[in-house]
Amino acid sequence: MCLDRFLDEEPWVCRVDAVGEVGAGGLGDSLLESAVAVEDRLGAFAGLDAAMRRAGAVRDTFPGCEDPEDEAEELAKRLFAAVGEALGLSLPRREIELGLLPAVHLPSPV
Repeated sequence: MCLDRFLDEEPWVCRVDAVGEVGAGGLGDSLLESAVAVEDRLGAFAGLDAAMRRAGAVRDTFPGCEDPEDEAEELAKRLFAAVGEALGLSLPRREIELGLLPAVHLPSPV
């Protein structure tokens, strides 16, 4: 799972499942309704997409915000919350914004 909060380029979210299938999307995009269709053999993308929709992180479920200028920031907050919920992670906003999260490389079991 990769969430890219600092680049202005796509994708914002990228996930590789256990069988090596890749799904990616931009801010506010559905993982299941992308230009490159995913097979989703394990249901990993459907689960994350459902969490993103529940959080209002997909444009067609986004409730909007008072100031349209704040839309990207609000979508990003909702995306981080959805990924945390779906993966059972606590994503500390302050540490993320400051780039203080540790990195871990896990070797493939295959």
